[in-house]
Amino acid sequence: MQLHVQRVGGYGHLAVLPEKLVKSFNGEKRIIVTVKGHQLHLAVNRLKELGYYIYMGKDTLKKLDLEVGMSFEAEFRIDDTPYQCKMPEELQEVFLTDLEADRIFHSLTPGNQRSLIFLVSKVKSIDKRIEKSLKMVEGLKRGLTSPRDVLKW
Repeated sequence: MQLHVQRVGGYGHLAVLPEKLVKSFNGEKRIIVTVKGHQLHLAVNRLKELGYYIYMGKDTLKKLDLEVGMSFEAEFRIDDTPYQCKMPEELQEVFLTDLEADRIFHSLTPGNQRSLIFLVSKVKSIDKRIEKSLKMVEGLKRGLTSPRDVLKW
């Protein structure tokens, strides 16, 4: 399906989705969008003035070599992966070695799990991802479950 990159006011970069496509997701909000061979774990959002859309951050646009005004071909499917995002290897290893932290993490809501995974996965350096994973696990074990609180700790 052909989509178009737009910049909309304070909403950032996005691509509007046809309502017919969104209805085919049967109410599921988390989808995998494949663009130029890259699989993106995204959420379907909605605004009254725009309708349904997917948000595309600057990093995503850069990775896909896209700019505002460009069209691109995309394929869609419902995201049925365990966390509806890619778990960083470093964080997975920490959970394998710390069963208490793993238990606490898996007691959180899927949204909080995704947010915590994102906090680790957005870090580019392997060493920093390990450091962030260990810090996050310590925060979980201290009772911090909100991604906002884990960031402050």
